[in-house]
Parts: sequence; C-alpha cells; structure tokens
Amino acid sequence: MKFIFPFLFVFSVSQLFGQMRLSTKEDFLNNNNNTWPTGQYDAGDIEISDGLYKIFHRPEFGSWVITTSGNISKYDNYSIITGIKQTKGADIEQYGMYFEEGENIKHYFNITSSGFFEIIHNGISIVSDEYSNHVPMGSFNVLAVSKVNGETSFSINGETVYSTSSYDFTTGKTGWSVTNKIEVQIDYLKIFKEPQPFEIIEEFNTNAANWPTGYSAGCESSFKDGFYTLKREESNGGTSCLNFFPIDWRENFSVETRFKIIEAGENGAFGFRMNIGENNDCYFIILPNGFWSLKKIVDGNEKAIKNSFENAPLPIDENITLKLEHKDNNLFICLNNKTIDSAKYEQLTGEELGFVVFNKITVEVDYLKITQTPRPFHLIDQPGNGYKKINLGTGVNSIYNESGPVISSDGNMLFFVRRDFPEIISKWGEENQEIYLSLRDEDGNWGKAQNIGPPLNNNSSNFVISVTPDMNALMVGNTYTADGEPAGGGLSISQKTANGSWSVPKKIEIDNFENKNKYTSFALSPDRNVMVMCIETEESLGDLDIYVSFLKENNHWTEPRHMGNVINTYDTELSPFIAADGKTMYFSSFGHPGYGSADVFITRRLDDTWVNWSVPKNMGHEINTAGWDANFIIPASGEIAYLSTEENAMGVSDIFRIQLPRDARPEMVVLIHGKVLNAKTKEPLAASIEYRILKDNKESGTASSSPQDGTYKIALPRGEVYAFLAEKEGFYSISDNIDLTNLEEYAEIERDLFLAPIEKGEVIRLNNLFFEFDKSELLEESIGELERLFALLQQNSTMKIEINGHTDNVGSDEYNLDLSKKRANSVMNYLIENGIDHQRLIAKGFGETKPKATNDTENGRQINRRVEFAIIEK
Repeated sequence: MKFIFPFLFVFSVSQLFGQMRLSTKEDFLNNNNNTWPTGQYDAGDIEISDGLYKIFHRPEFGSWVITTSGNISKYDNYSIITGIKQTKGADIEQYGMYFEEGENIKHYFNITSSGFFEIIHNGISIVSDEYSNHVPMGSFNVLAVSKVNGETSFSINGETVYSTSSYDFTTGKTGWSVTNKIEVQIDYLKIFKEPQPFEIIEEFNTNAANWPTGYSAGCESSFKDGFYTLKREESNGGTSCLNFFPIDWRENFSVETRFKIIEAGENGAFGFRMNIGENNDCYFIILPNGFWSLKKIVDGNEKAIKNSFENAPLPIDENITLKLEHKDNNLFICLNNKTIDSAKYEQLTGEELGFVVFNKITVEVDYLKITQTPRPFHLIDQPGNGYKKINLGTGVNSIYNESGPVISSDGNMLFFVRRDFPEIISKWGEENQEIYLSLRDEDGNWGKAQNIGPPLNNNSSNFVISVTPDMNALMVGNTYTADGEPAGGGLSISQKTANGSWSVPKKIEIDNFENKNKYTSFALSPDRNVMVMCIETEESLGDLDIYVSFLKENNHWTEPRHMGNVINTYDTELSPFIAADGKTMYFSSFGHPGYGSADVFITRRLDDTWVNWSVPKNMGHEINTAGWDANFIIPASGEIAYLSTEENAMGVSDIFRIQLPRDARPEMVVLIHGKVLNAKTKEPLAASIEYRILKDNKESGTASSSPQDGTYKIALPRGEVYAFLAEKEGFYSISDNIDLTNLEEYAEIERDLFLAPIEKGEVIRLNNLFFEFDKSELLEESIGELERLFALLQQNSTMKIEINGHTDNVGSDEYNLDLSKKRANSVMNYLIENGIDHQRLIAKGFGETKPKATNDTENGRQINRRVEFAIIEK
C-alpha cells in the first residue's frame, strides 16, 4: 500500500496547534452531553457528577477501557488533551489515555501516581520510563497526544516526554484506560484537528494492510500476482471484505477501484461497501448485465440514492473502473472514467471501507485508490480575539432550558423561549415551550423574565421569530385561531395594541409553500420586505436549506426561492438572522467546515436578488464550540451578539452575549427613534412609517408607530441619503431626511415625525424639496415630495393651496424675495405640468420676512430656507 501525501510545510507543534479546529470539547457539565457510558458494569461503575467523569474499577487485576468516537481520521493532524487524576488505588496502578484504530489495533498512554509512564502501541510497549516530576494521587494531570505531519508527541503537564515518527497512533475511537483496582476522575477532553489532503493507493502486491483472506461467509479471498481475488460460489447472500479507512464524509473525497469479472452467475454483483456507523452502511454495486445501485441501510431500513435502469453489459475478463466522488455538495457516479450519474450528497462513509460481493461471482481487484481534499476553512479575520461569552444571569437563565433569543433593535428587550419549566409542564405538558420577555435596565442588567402570556402563549410550542425594529410587531411561529388557540403550523404576525399588549397573531400566507422537514426556522429583514426561511424541498441540496421570499402585500408573500449553493450545503442550515444593515446574514450550518456540530457563520449579500452571497465565514472558536451553536442575533448597534448554547450553561441551555470583532459585525446603521405626533395638537398617533432613498425615491422599508404612545424606531444603513415620514389617513405627512453617506459609527438619533391634519388654514412645510445651490431648479431628490403633494391634490379635487417660498437673510432683500418667488413657482409649475388645474394653485415668495428661527446660526438659517403650502380651500 502506498501513502502519497502532498508537500507540506513543517510547523512546530505550537504553530500548527494554533491553526487546528476544536473538534470535540467535553467538560461533563451537561449530564453526559457526549453520551459517554455510565452505570454499573461487571468491571465497575461509571458516573457523571460535579462536572467530572468518575470511573470506579473494582477487580484487583485486569484493565478496563471506556471509549467513544474520536472523530479523527488517521490522516489528520490532531491534538487530544485530557485532565485526569487518580483518587484511589495503589501508586503503581496505571491510568491514562486510550486510542482504538480498529477492533484489534489499540494504543495506550498511561501514567502512575509514582511518576512512571508507559506508551503501548498495538500491544507492544514502545517506551516505559520515569517521569521527572511526580504526579501525586489526588492531583489533576494534563495528558496530551499530538500528531503533526507524521510526528506524534506525548506530554504530561505540558512537558513532552516522548515523540516518534515510527509508530502511527490512529484514533478512530478515543477514551481512557484503568488498570487493576483504581478510581479516577476526568475533568475534560478536548480534541483539535486539522484535516489533511491525502491519497492512498492499495495495489495488492502484499497484504500489509491486513485485508481479510481465506474462506469466510461463503467467499474465498486471496492475493495473487498483484490482485485481490474474491470468489463466491454460493448463489444467495453476500460477503464483505472491509478495512479501516476513516474518511471524513464532510470533506471532498473519491473512492476508485479497477477490477475484472472472471465469472459470474445471473445475479452476481460486486462493488463498494462503506460503513457509516453501527447498523448503518452504504453499498455501491454493479452487476455483469450493467445494472447498478447506490443505496444506504440505516437502522435496518433501505434507502435508494440512485439506481440504473438501462442495460449496458460489462465485458468479462476486461478491466472495469468504478468511482464515487464527493465534490462540493454533489456526488458523482463514474464507470470507466466517465460520469454516468450524479446525486445530491449525503453521508456515505465512516471508519470502514472495502468490497462486497453478492451471490455467485469471481472478481480480481487490481487497485483501490482513496483521495481526500479538505474544503477550505474560511474564518473571520480575528477568530482568536479573546472575547468571551457572558451568561445573561438568573434574570433570564435557569436550571432549565432557555433558547431562541430575539433582541430588539435598541438592545433593551429580549424575547426567548423556555422549555421543561415546571410552570409550563403543569399547564401544557412536557412537549410545550412558552415565550418569555426580559428588559434591560440603565445599568445593562437583565431583569427577571416574565411569561408573555396569552394570546402569544397557548397550548403549543410558542416562539418569536423576529421583532420589527419599531418594536411594534412580532413575527411568531405557528398559526392561531381568532380566540388565540393553536391552529397548526406556519407563522403569524402580532401587533402592539393601544393598551400595550399583543394582538392575536394573524396568519402569514406564502405562495406554494412546502416543507418536507419537520423542522423549520425563519427570519424577517429589518425593512419587513424580505423573509428568509430554512425549509426542505425537492430543490434542497441536503436537509434544511435557506430560501428567500418577498412581501407582495399585507401578510402575503412570494413563493420561496432557493438561495444557492454558496450558503447552502448537503447538510442542514438553520436559524438565519438578517442584521440591521439588511445585507449581513448570520446562520448556523452542519455542512460548512467548522468545529464539530452546527456552527455559526457570517455572509454578506452581494446584490438585490438575495441569491448571491459572499463565501460564509466561520465565526471562530470564541463563539462556536464542538457542540450545537445557533440562534445568533445582534441589535442595531452591531457590537454585541446574543446566542443560546449548552456550553457552560447553568441548565440544559442558556442565553449568552459576546462582543464581536469588527470583521464579524454588520455594516453600521443609525437607529432613529421618536414619536409620531399630530402637528396641530401634539398628541401621539398610531401611523405607518415609510423610508426611502432620496436619490431614486426607492422605498427602503416600512415600520409603524405604537398605538399606545406613538413611539417608533427605524434602522437606516450607512451610505445613502434617506427621506422618512409617517402616514395616516386624514393627515398630510411632514417628511424628514438624513444624510448617512459618511457615517463612521453607530448612533441613535431622536426625531419626532409630524402629521398635519388636512384642514383649511393648515400650513405644511415641504421638507424634502431640494434646489440647485442659489437657484430655483428642483433637484431629482425632490421627486418623492412633489409626487406626494400631487397625490394629495388628486385625491382632494376641490382643494386649493397657496405655495409659499422663504429664505434666510444671507444676500439682499430684493434677491431673496425674487429667489423665494421662483422656488414657489417651480413647485407650482411641476403640479400644473402633471395635470393639476392652475386655478387651484397660488405661488408667493416672502424672502427673509417670515423667519421661523434665528438667522445667527447655520441650523437656524436652514430652518428658515423652506417651501410651505397652506390649504386655503378644502
């Protein structure tokens, strides 16, 4: 067997360790989170308590090993670190780390409290020596094994005690060993790895790799003249000849073999068998008549991935090449160096791979070729930034299960779900979850969470998806009847009411919506015009993929569109979140390269189609763990993120916050807040809010003001000049604007919006009219304001108005009077040109004679430069 590795630069252990990904972290704080064995056995007892894994070996003589999957390929660079101490037993009893490559290939790294250590490779003690520093009983010691480019090092408490390149310590399974009557406690286990490209070519010139030979299960297997011959004479059944090849199924890889059919019965078949876990296998077999099949057996259930339906007989006694290739979310099926079919990829491989023969057939296998090419691991620029997750405390978290955080735009209101809580179980049973709300005080502390109550909480699994930036609407999961009872799956919108409570949610309609998966997740864009969702359809690459839908009107949305294979993978994507800039999306994925289970990633939208995205970047090990990391959200400020995680939780899952490095933040925004007021009475109003980009009058988003006190909030991204205004029937909007083209930092700005009642005698300022400097020519940015005034006159056909121009006191009185008249006339001429009867319009100029503010400041002069209109007849 040849092992061919691409050229690699040689790093020191410390250098490479910094590049490795945390693959597993077990600290035994979450009640057997990684399903290590516990209970009573013939060899002794095992328990998890006080954050420790405790092993009690009872017999006076003999050894005991406890293992789980190490998730390490023999071709990876890796480091495995554990903290372990002996609490009882003689000082000569051994305990330490254990690795298992296959059923009969085992390795040990053991120590004793007397200071002796021993390293055993496949039953042979390769080193046994005294450790210079004793490891007294009752003290935790750190044992580590690291492999870097073929060199394996062993260390005790940070001191390297042995290194070798002569022996390969493969770690298909990882765990601990104890010898004789002894008690030990393990504090943690950490596994770091860096997948490496490799190519293995088995030419069968020798049997150095220990392939099965002889007669077994109806098949005779042997080596001769560079071939591995498999001869099966029975007409029914099958035989597998497997070897230990732990391919990382998430990476790109290919498996290829060349063989000859010497003779075969009618139903004889040959191909690959790949073990993907206990009782789980994948088969790719081909028959002499040319029929082939790719299928999985999962927990005894057969699943066909692909089958052929065309008969293309294979030649007897001629070379035939079979190949399976995983590349970038696709699986390619190749025969004689040609791709004959393809499929969406799913897990095919595990720790064992080899050949299978069915029924009567004799084949000679010429070679087996396995290659693996790790996918690029894209990280944010500062993954090791030192920022730490901070638990939000007992106001939010408990010994139970808190997850699904949703933060308000100002960062002061936190919605989340609580599960397994006695109060919930007593009402609804164990399967339900309810929405809770916590408010942050002026000191930044989160207050005691309160159950949000009905109608949002009912006898269902309730949860919040998004809170709009104005904080006056909630998108929630599931649908509701008119009286707030559960009405099935889907999603709904609830509005803030005049008394400060939440309305019964109304169902959201999505054209041609389908989801083949029992799970889903959604997110609403800050402008309320776009919704992304994780669903599974026939178009999905794997399990849940991210799709996008656009608002048509009210609660009606377009058919979901797949967002492409830059962000979607053959595995699960979930919990998307769109930041306040409307361009940056965070989501979790099992399919992109990461630290173990689901990791959080960041990607940025490249255009307005919502299907073109930057390559997702992993958010780094300060945020992601070897476990499940999701529900990642950020307020408008973009500096702090909130997420739910099991790591270091006081219960099953808790909600944490963490500071973000700059590379991982969304683009800056301004959070504008204030009240919508009646311009005449100054009373608060419930109204809709609209904001547009001034240069092209393009709508950028909508919001609403509270029916309780008229408050509103909108988040405006940097880079544009915006117009924003409130709208309500019976009123005319007094618009406002803000220039964010040179925004350098997040800001919160207070701006009240006014609505003028449409009444005779009312004088209304047209804020968003823009003229060329010192001239009367209207600029293109004025179109939105002009169109609104035109619409008002069209809707009120008997209305007459007087358009009045004003200036500041810079310049002569005569000049200012003339300029103000010309600007008023420019507005009147626009209306006449677009069809308004000139008899309904009067234009006047007043120059500097009617100031609204002092002319001694630039701000005052800006207020005085204005065009207004007065309603002279309704």
